[in-house]
Amino acid sequence: MMHPFLVFLLIVIGALSYPDDGHAQGAGGKPPPPPVLRIRPVMVPVIQAGNVKRYVTVEVTLELADPQALPVAQSKLPRLQDIMLRLFYDALRIGWIEDGDIVNMAALRRRIDEESERLLGHDAVTQVAVLPLARQSAWP
Repeated sequence: MMHPFLVFLLIVIGALSYPDDGHAQGAGGKPPPPPVLRIRPVMVPVIQAGNVKRYVTVEVTLELADPQALPVAQSKLPRLQDIMLRLFYDALRIGWIEDGDIVNMAALRRRIDEESERLLGHDAVTQVAVLPLARQSAWP
């Protein structure tokens, strides 16, 4: 029969050697990453001499301040996608996008942030990422 102290010691050693899988957060642990909302990519035309020469695909990702707000934001994705499409075509018209390159990224991000917060609420978005994904030729 095992001595009770030896059983206690084995339990403590086993608990201390159990690997941390990252689910439990202690006092010194890192906070979980903020929730992000990825919006469907937008194809932006590159127009030269009145003709579409190619398309640039751009993706927008919004970092949300509150993890509890993610389901509400996901329910508004169709409206956010419509807003992004409108903003990118406005950026073309204004001149923030030239020859497929975003030349005024700060202004575009600011407008995306303003429009997103108008839909999702004040300070709902903490960061806006705009990522050009691909370029493709126009169809013949």
